[in-house]
Amino acid sequence: MEISINAAVTAFNRFKLLNGYDKVVEIDGASKTIFIPFQFNSSTCWNIAKNINVLRKVTSDYEDAQKLLVASMGIDDNTYTNDPEKYKKFVGELNTLLSKKIEVTGILKLKLSGLNLDNNPIQPGLLADLADYIDGEN
Repeated sequence: MEISINAAVTAFNRFKLLNGYDKVVEIDGASKTIFIPFQFNSSTCWNIAKNINVLRKVTSDYEDAQKLLVASMGIDDNTYTNDPEKYKKFVGELNTLLSKKIEVTGILKLKLSGLNLDNNPIQPGLLADLADYIDGEN
């Protein structure tokens, strides 16, 4: 699958959100936040884990490249304020890097039925972000 580095990093972060959600409950008269894991079948869990691992490599490589770019251009916490032209050039280089297309192999499609949407409150925005990785057929 050929996708941009930006799309790969975004997908990595979105797949990680499929762990579960926080819910506020009342325990002994006090509000507490508890984590509720999503309930997926085993193949859906495997596909999510596999995709996270595949995309983790791309994300790690991107983060390394970003650090090299920061070092090579001499970007620091004050660059935005002290040298806006240098910062603008940095952002342009970063955007060029993010827009590069790469071949990513090993991405597995998720079955829509496997997401168990009747029982898992997965937000529509998250589903939209992952639409390219979801087989809409049950």
